[in-house]
Amino acid sequence: MAAAASTADEIELKLSSEEEEHSEEQPDMKKQKLEEEEHGDNDWTDEEEDFSEMLRRRGITLKENRKTIEEEDEEDYLLGRTEEEANEIWGKYKKQIQESEGFDVDVFPGSSPYAIYVPYHYFKEDPKFYNELKVMAREALKFYHDQHDESYELEDVEKVVGTTSRLYFITFKAKDADGAAKIFQAIAFNEFIKYTIQLCRIKPIDKLVQDKESLEKQ
Repeated sequence: MAAAASTADEIELKLSSEEEEHSEEQPDMKKQKLEEEEHGDNDWTDEEEDFSEMLRRRGITLKENRKTIEEEDEEDYLLGRTEEEANEIWGKYKKQIQESEGFDVDVFPGSSPYAIYVPYHYFKEDPKFYNELKVMAREALKFYHDQHDESYELEDVEKVVGTTSRLYFITFKAKDADGAAKIFQAIAFNEFIKYTIQLCRIKPIDKLVQDKESLEKQ
């Protein structure tokens, strides 16, 4: 019993000593601690301070809701998927872009700053956009004529992949004077007031073979 009483006295003495140490802190330090406990660290701009104060009064702590760059990057990559699922779809997406040079992209991971190439599967359902693509394709055929002195007439736009920088990778069908049809690929830049053609070519044979093999596998 004497040992327990002695231990209790030592604990009480230690607590009293710690209270005295805290009571001897400088007034400025006490004030700073109180402010930090109430508002969090003082690493906000004035605008953020006002906003965080408004949220704090509503029981919301802004700092806890903030996401780090790493967390945002991870969310933009996963897009609600598991890591394995995300790796698979991003792998297919990257492969299609590389192998087709941006023209034949069917896979799309979802809205993300990393998903720069966007396939427009339903472009024909938007008459205005569909018409714009036809205009780009015709401009591309003029570009091709100037380079090769060969004339073609547009038949239809078959596929389009856009980018966040307003580049359009357009695949379309056109026929020559004898009615022979060929598949073309063009890259057009939408400058709002005009379309600048960066490339127009007949789709390479190896790409056509790949398309045929892909269709046969389906």
